[in-house]
Amino acid sequence: MLDDDEYEEDIISAAGIVSFFLFLNDRVDQHNSILSGSLYFNELMQTENESRFLSCVRMNREDSFIPLIDFLKNEGGLKDSLKICVGQKIMIFIHILVGHTNSQTKERWQHSGQTISKTFHEVKNALLQVKHLLILPPKLTDEVHDRISLDTRFFPFFQFCIGAIDGSLIPAVVKSNNQGPFRDRKGNISQNVLCAVNFDMLYTYVLVGWEGSAHDQTVLNDAVVRKGFPILNGKFYLADAGYKLTKNVLVPYRGVSITPGWSLVSASTSPSSSSSSKMGMRQALVDSAELLAYLPVATFPLNKASRAS
Repeated sequence: MLDDDEYEEDIISAAGIVSFFLFLNDRVDQHNSILSGSLYFNELMQTENESRFLSCVRMNREDSFIPLIDFLKNEGGLKDSLKICVGQKIMIFIHILVGHTNSQTKERWQHSGQTISKTFHEVKNALLQVKHLLILPPKLTDEVHDRISLDTRFFPFFQFCIGAIDGSLIPAVVKSNNQGPFRDRKGNISQNVLCAVNFDMLYTYVLVGWEGSAHDQTVLNDAVVRKGFPILNGKFYLADAGYKLTKNVLVPYRGVSITPGWSLVSASTSPSSSSSSKMGMRQALVDSAELLAYLPVATFPLNKASRAS
């Protein structure tokens, strides 16, 4: 005969089993939309509305998205699963990157939260697998780019220039108690991403993670000191006025703009200025000459008359 404790345990176990089967009978399928993930993917791939595709996927279909599918298949090892093709996986990944939650993503693509999370990490790992093919740092042995060497406006003045750097504010998803430092000057929650590109518009360096409120120069300092930013002896990058002038970073002279005709024009005077504006122009030329002293001497060959003066 069962004692009271054993009898109570049996009752609890039986109630649990009954509750489980009742739950199965009353369970409602959460992913029963007519427009399944596969149908939505096919609809986007077949749409003739290019602007819609660009809005949803954030890239051009023929020139960017389809090559990205092939690239991650061949080089990143990303594979189709039983119900989700590689193209749909990439779209799910992008859907999350732009700020949608797991719940919103699983509703849009009609997959479970576990599947959405697994898919996200699959694409992320594939991208990490090919990062060395996407981001190629410059080398001292690289030849002068044709855009420099074949253009008399640039050569020989920029023959040692290896690219340009800038910071970009990218929207970020941050916990509410950590949002303060990530609020940029426009009031948005973002991160300040430092990027360097060469003259083929290919990335040579990327640093992510800095708060949106961080100054561009602060991010660059961190990249140079701790994060492996490629500094090559005798080479330099172009940058905007958000950075300071150094031997490796050339920034515009403040107060002077360069016109397409390559003449220095004082930003504070009009074209119809008198002798006083000419004096300002002369001073601008002198100050700009001092800026060039930061660059290798061979970059700016001077003729005899210039040397004599």
